[in-house]
Amino acid sequence: MRAMPHRVADPGAIIFGEPVLAVAGQTYAHGEPVESWDYATPFTVIMSVTVDRERFLESTGLSTLDGVVACVAVDCKVSGTRYVERLPLPASGAPADIRVHIGPHQVAQAVEVTPSVVLDSAEGLENPEMVAFRRGSRLISSTRSYRFPLEGSATLFPTEAFSFAAAGFPSGAAWKLNFDPDEIDDPYLGAVRLLINTDHPISGELLSGEPTLARSVLFHEVIAQMLLTVAGSFRTIPTEFEEDSVGAAMNHLAETYLGLSLAQAVDALGNDRAETLCRLQDRTAFMNVRATS
Repeated sequence: MRAMPHRVADPGAIIFGEPVLAVAGQTYAHGEPVESWDYATPFTVIMSVTVDRERFLESTGLSTLDGVVACVAVDCKVSGTRYVERLPLPASGAPADIRVHIGPHQVAQAVEVTPSVVLDSAEGLENPEMVAFRRGSRLISSTRSYRFPLEGSATLFPTEAFSFAAAGFPSGAAWKLNFDPDEIDDPYLGAVRLLINTDHPISGELLSGEPTLARSVLFHEVIAQMLLTVAGSFRTIPTEFEEDSVGAAMNHLAETYLGLSLAQAVDALGNDRAETLCRLQDRTAFMNVRATS
């Protein structure tokens, strides 16, 4: 329990319900793998809050619920994103839902949900009764977090599909990879995005998830481009990486498809690029339906 420099609500004055994650017409409890999710699917985290008004005001010393909000934060460590929704504390005593909407291509692997109650407006000057008066003051001393593992059918590369012509991209291209990390320890899934041109006749095959020749080419080309980007962007490659970072993901890919650490793969590309990319063709089953997605 965290000690506060001001009075906080009694534990029973604020009750948060168990959150659920709603996606594609289904709901999931925390800790339950969200199997119907993928990168392109939006979802909503829903959490209820119930307030005992009299008990809350008496324990905090506040004169009114005005300016007090319940918050629900949804954090994704691997993409480095946070989403927060606020709701004025309901005075009726009936439960009220807080809904946090997460759009497509924003998070990956897992999200963590944390509720809180804060003062959202200044209460005036500091007073001797230890009543919270600063905006942002937390009014509950401890909360728990709830984790939702996102285990959908998404591929290794977060993907968006749309018309390239409508977006001003070359209309005859089948795909484009956006991958230009600033730091080797940037969150991997926030640094990479594979764009598929829905106008291209092969787009359905690329998006199908089935092992095909076209997908084997795509898979090889994406890994090759990512390795070349790292080799051209970072002079020094460390041997240890932050979890879920660009370095960690690329080190795993280099070990899996070249049998080398990321540092060794970068050196190999510098010393003999043609040989290294040839080896990558072999290990990724280039032009072979055994390619892995």
